[in-house]
Amino acid sequence: MILTSSPPEPEQLEALTDSVQISTEVQQVAIVSRQHFDRAVAAGQSIYGTTTGYGPFVGFQAREDGGTDLIEHLLVGSGESLPPDLISSALYLRAWTMAQGRSGVRIPVIQAYLDALGICQTGMYPEIPSIGSLGASGDLIPLAHLLNAILGKGSWKGHSGKTRVANLVKGHSMDRREALACINGISFSKAGASLTYCKLNRLLRIHEILTAILYYLLDANPDHLSPTLFQSANPSNTAGRMLNYLNSINKRASQGNSGHYSGAKDLQHSAEGESPRHGYALQAPYSLRCAPQTISACLGLLNSARSSIFQDLETIDDNPLIDPETGFVAHGGNFFGQSTAFGSDELTMAACQSGVLAERQLALILDPDLNGEEALMLARKPGHSSGLAGLQLTTTALVAEMRSLSQMHSTYSIPTNGKNQDIVPMAFLASRRAHQVTIHLSAVLGALLMATRSLWQMRNENELVFDYPFWPEHRLRMLSEAIVLDGEMEYPDDSLGKTLQFYQRALINREILSDENLYP
Repeated sequence: MILTSSPPEPEQLEALTDSVQISTEVQQVAIVSRQHFDRAVAAGQSIYGTTTGYGPFVGFQAREDGGTDLIEHLLVGSGESLPPDLISSALYLRAWTMAQGRSGVRIPVIQAYLDALGICQTGMYPEIPSIGSLGASGDLIPLAHLLNAILGKGSWKGHSGKTRVANLVKGHSMDRREALACINGISFSKAGASLTYCKLNRLLRIHEILTAILYYLLDANPDHLSPTLFQSANPSNTAGRMLNYLNSINKRASQGNSGHYSGAKDLQHSAEGESPRHGYALQAPYSLRCAPQTISACLGLLNSARSSIFQDLETIDDNPLIDPETGFVAHGGNFFGQSTAFGSDELTMAACQSGVLAERQLALILDPDLNGEEALMLARKPGHSSGLAGLQLTTTALVAEMRSLSQMHSTYSIPTNGKNQDIVPMAFLASRRAHQVTIHLSAVLGALLMATRSLWQMRNENELVFDYPFWPEHRLRMLSEAIVLDGEMEYPDDSLGKTLQFYQRALINREILSDENLYP
């Protein structure tokens, strides 16, 4: 993998598995930029953070200390350590920004970040606190901890416990400009939003598939998916994909069906006078009938969020910036992550509304008045068994928590840093909340998958649909075993909690939609 001038895509950040090298072109631009910077300093030009103090101390002169004061005053923070994939993505983004030849950073510093990324790929990661960034003058505190670890002073953790690594900036003494460039950006905010975008994009596609299966199992009127309804108002084509999924299930069912249960009709629906539908004849509840509109709107928000996130991904988030052609040193605020904050809030909104819809769809499955007269809570022996009642309680709690986290964090500005940072975007807080809500959504959709699968199996046992696996168990297991959820607990092997954890792991795996969907 080559580090070039092309801005990284969110999907690229999620798939950082290869070693990264700096292209020759990028190296040359970085060298020229540094030469301009050195000439500006030699000419006595005032440059923020190099000849001056930091933040509110900009009016004071400073001496060269290799960035020691900058790092030391930012080695604070709180909360649990950040997850490995977020750290890897932030490392890449920081290296990319510094490699664009606008920061005055020399090659050994950029290479140190790529070397640190290589260490992360072996399973060792720096310990970095999750709370401390405002996404304003960059993710100052987490990036300071990251730099400290790269310099051989911070703690790394891996399979064998905590350790330290040697100073990765080999044979090179950093200066204040380089230290500031390492810290003065929103790498963690952008990385968090990008990784969440990738997860949520897959989860919304999975929600489409689960909804199509519910159309089949509950015999909902497929007219709700008719192209006639969506000629001008469905840019994400949610209804079209649902209809394709539904027709695919119908086709498989018609090939092996015993004839006792027809499932949902194809869009080429019955002629007048044909026997009535088994399920919802004209208008299904909104959680089915209006599911295309809901998920389509969520996908619309997702696309808008991606645009906002990419606006910051392609921005060189540092201050000051050096024009490699003219040598002009410009002082500004590219480290201000407002676009990332807005995009993250949009991700949160989309994830939360998908969860609200999925919880109501789960309720349809568990209610015998709505699910085709299967048992209450899909209990095998009602009274002796409570079926999936506990699963519904968990899902309700998850959605309540998702709602409580779904605030507009991008507008949570609190003035700080003396009179300097008088407005802040809270980009990292917004991206962390978007991630939390999206992980909760994976659990809610996991619960919906569990209930849908149980209903499918009951239909099979009653010989109402032909018997083929709802989703190959080996595929689920393979996907689940490749993922470990942050802070997950141990459940008894035969518990609903263990099964939910199993499904949730599979659903957040980036390979979930690569070759098999939820039906074979």
